[in-house]
Amino acid sequence: MPSTKNARDAIKRKQQEDSDARTASRTLTEFYLEKGRVLNEAKDYEEAIAVLQKAVDVDPENSDKSFGSIRPYVYYALACVYSCSGDLDAALENLSIMIKLGVGSYRIDFAQEARKDPDLKNVREDPRFEEEQ
Repeated sequence: MPSTKNARDAIKRKQQEDSDARTASRTLTEFYLEKGRVLNEAKDYEEAIAVLQKAVDVDPENSDKSFGSIRPYVYYALACVYSCSGDLDAALENLSIMIKLGVGSYRIDFAQEARKDPDLKNVREDPRFEEEQ
């Protein structure tokens, strides 16, 4: 029968493994986010969308609530790429997700940023943009 010390050690190892996995997920998401932004600047919209979608797929259920703070940025970046590429429906959809994920000051900051970001110029011209705000 395993001792209490062995059980505690096993629990600590599992907690450390979970923490390491969350850190790796966040790091990978940040990598994809930055790569997607660079591809958008290079006007490689198709590849930017694919890379940013990988950022979403790293943790699609947002299982770590502390991880949530980066997710609105990913959807914001997707909205920017879709707007630049002319897919206004997808841009608005991603803005909507971003606004729902943004809480407190994030929500306000994103809404204000969306009103002046040059990448969102196309979507701002759509009447639905104001409805999202």
